[in-house]
Amino acid sequence: MKKYKINPVTYTPHFKSTMIYLNHRGTIPYKRLCEIINEISHGSINIQESTVVKWEKEFLENSQDSQIKILKDIHEDKIVHVDETGIKINGEMNWFHVITSKNGTYCLVTKQRGDTENVLSFGKEKEEKKENTQEDAQSTINTTTFCPHCGTKVRVGVVLMPE
Repeated sequence: MKKYKINPVTYTPHFKSTMIYLNHRGTIPYKRLCEIINEISHGSINIQESTVVKWEKEFLENSQDSQIKILKDIHEDKIVHVDETGIKINGEMNWFHVITSKNGTYCLVTKQRGDTENVLSFGKEKEEKKENTQEDAQSTINTTTFCPHCGTKVRVGVVLMPE
């Protein structure tokens, strides 16, 4: 019988969020990110790619209230900027939507261009349902950045929408 190595280390929320940030914002692939951490720590930290994916799912579960708050803040503003651009995910065309105001920025991906009803009603639907099942889980990341329109520092949430 094959024995598996068990990692007895507990990682801090700051370390986990840094790993997620480097993967999403720094666009460092999982495998390379794990290699970098291993190299920086001289082999004392050996993280598997699946561990980072698990941390992302934990982050998603814990960030639902923050996402709703960001979307509420944006919906309450009088001026909201909405933009979209085409991106490929797993070889399929999708649309990356950005909703921003002075109160925050929210990003999401949809299958159809011009899906403004889905984009603008997304936060309201999410607040009403507030379901958090494994089947409906969405990859999400929250951070801060500067608004491209006014230069103000804003909160940013990125969501990959299921089909």
